[in-house]
Amino acid sequence: FRSLVEGAPDISIRYDSDCRAVYVNQMLEVSTQLDRSMLLGQTPTGRVFEGDKDREHYEAALRQVIASGEPQEIEIQVRSRQDEPRIHHVRMVTERDESGIVGALAFGRDITEIIRAEVELRIAAIAFESLEAITITDAEQRIIKVNRSFCRITGYTAEEALGKTPGQLLKSGRHDPMFYTEMWRCLTYEKHWQGEIWNRRKNGEIYPEWLNIT
Repeated sequence: FRSLVEGAPDISIRYDSDCRAVYVNQMLEVSTQLDRSMLLGQTPTGRVFEGDKDREHYEAALRQVIASGEPQEIEIQVRSRQDEPRIHHVRMVTERDESGIVGALAFGRDITEIIRAEVELRIAAIAFESLEAITITDAEQRIIKVNRSFCRITGYTAEEALGKTPGQLLKSGRHDPMFYTEMWRCLTYEKHWQGEIWNRRKNGEIYPEWLNIT
């Protein structure tokens, strides 16, 4: 067991039947900046872990695992070495010998960055479905995604837009070649263009809009 978990990137703790740590791996020392000798013999609600928001919840889950024999998975908030709150996903399972349950094993993984990434994705998804029309294209200018506002403003469904270029769908004919030459010069050298442009809806109606391209 020790040879498997000592160098592992996840936290591993072995508890006796009284929820006292009888083994911790190096990652717990790194995470808490506490010497292993200070961690051994401690329960999750022990003095060493004062300040950890969910320590009572953690110990209650651990005791339930030992009492019932059923594994549990929980998420808890713990302190980092920089006293920053971090979220850990913990899986707890019983440890048995021929006499029955003798303790439990807990395996913890820091999932803080995963949660942050999920939040950012949700924020991005909300922003994407804003009141402004948004179009995403590939390097060949083919549309790979549009939002609902694009469909509402242009009259095209997402299915009709995918694979087409914005020019194929929306070009109004009101701008001369020099207009587009300047647009692409800005995009090539400045990576951004914004300005007023006349586009054409699916029903043929021509309308002005303020366009940002990056």
